[in-house]
Amino acid sequence: MESDDICMDVLSRLPTKTLLGLKCVCKRWRRIISDRSFIQDLLQRPEPLAGFFFQERYQWCDEDISTISYIPATMEGTQVQQTIFSFLPEDVVILGSCNGLVCCRSIFPSPDPSIFVCNPSNKQWIRLLETTPDKESSYGLAFNPFQSPIDMPTNFKVVRVSQAQTDMDDSYFSFEIYSSQAGAWKNRRRSASATTIYSRTKAFLLEGSCIG
Repeated sequence: MESDDICMDVLSRLPTKTLLGLKCVCKRWRRIISDRSFIQDLLQRPEPLAGFFFQERYQWCDEDISTISYIPATMEGTQVQQTIFSFLPEDVVILGSCNGLVCCRSIFPSPDPSIFVCNPSNKQWIRLLETTPDKESSYGLAFNPFQSPIDMPTNFKVVRVSQAQTDMDDSYFSFEIYSSQAGAWKNRRRSASATTIYSRTKAFLLEGSCIG
């Protein structure tokens, strides 16, 4: 409809954070803002960096630092915020992010460590079941908003890569993939021989592939 086109044109000029609040105004605005084509247009629009997360870590200590600081990158917001993840049930360590979603785990030590995927913009989150996180694994988050709506629950994947040894002292990589659609992990154990140096680096999404 022509009226929807006009409304989409006006809404597309607003900041993403403002749009999330406007979804509650009426059903029509919610339908437009949640429309996949509208989201794709927003993601293709150049938008300046709003800010970034900063979290310190001990290099030679098993305990984690719970404080996560959000540092605004704009002149309007000069105050560092440290309660961005207060909506989660416990303190966390950030493992990675992808297109607005953040993957994190419980801080150590923890009696019942978990992995979470959340959207800090709308404070929605889920706990990934059937897994126990550890410091020795690398994690990557893959989420393509061009294929899935931006709201949770949505279609994302978490990849965990670990290095282990057999009884014969042969090293190998263990790959586990969590799918939000299936709600479960798939184990790709011993998929590759660990003949190279294993470095726990951050992963990123490139043209639909999660790269570490």
